[in-house]
Amino acid sequence: MHRAIITLGQTIGAQATIMSCADSLALNSAILLAAVVLVAMLSKGTTGGGGAHQHRTASRLSPFLNANSSSDDRGPRPDRLDNALQRMSLLLLEGA
Repeated sequence: MHRAIITLGQTIGAQATIMSCADSLALNSAILLAAVVLVAMLSKGTTGGGGAHQHRTASRLSPFLNANSSSDDRGPRPDRLDNALQRMSLLLLEGA
């Protein structure tokens, strides 16, 4: 009788271990699924992750980014676009 109680206790302990692992796996899967859904719902931001060099690059390219803006709705002016392309090519040729 004593041996049967010990065997029953060991069986219950083994089953409890298996059930706790299954519960942990289910919880981890639910958290991962929720994270995937939240990441999919995020909208893409306007700034990129450039790291340490982003500020310097953004400040150097700001004249080029603003060169194509015009006050009317007809689009960028060709002379401003050509000017921006020339400045960009000079910057690249200087090795900056």
